[in-house]
Amino acid sequence: MKKIWLFTFVVVILQAGSVYTMAFNKLSIKRYGSPIKVRVEPIDPRSLFRGDYVILRYPFSSVKREDIGLGKCEMHDIKNIYIVLKKTGDLWEYERASSDKPEISRDEVFLKGSVVSDVFGYSNNLGVRYGIESYFVPEGEGRILEKSREKGNLAAEIYVDSKGRALLTGLFVKGEKATFGK
Repeated sequence: MKKIWLFTFVVVILQAGSVYTMAFNKLSIKRYGSPIKVRVEPIDPRSLFRGDYVILRYPFSSVKREDIGLGKCEMHDIKNIYIVLKKTGDLWEYERASSDKPEISRDEVFLKGSVVSDVFGYSNNLGVRYGIESYFVPEGEGRILEKSREKGNLAAEIYVDSKGRALLTGLFVKGEKATFGK
């Protein structure tokens, strides 16, 4: 009987530890990271099962193969891509990409992304995900943001830490922070 209690206790501690680790990783990005704003591009997917949310795509969600030294049909085993962003006015814009962790200047940051598609080497672009591609909103509020996104009036506030991890913290419509329930 004591073994069952011990086993149960260990399982509960491990589960609690994994939840704490996930939360701590997100909080550490916000605490130690730097906030940046990036432009959001139009995209129009729908899901009935996840509730109201806005799908976000960025100018750097797709990276040209030649930007990281690959030919159009060249096969690769690249799992991660690093995107360097440089501040231009109020927004941060795509500067360059690399398959290795880049050296950056003071006015640059980098994001670490995962390659999610390359159509087996037949496309000139690689699809990249950063973990900042969706933003949940109160019920009924998503359409307003989607319309702003389609018109090119939507920007995202992202915190980026020194490891290139990103945390989406807010959206801006025409330069004003999006608020809900008002």
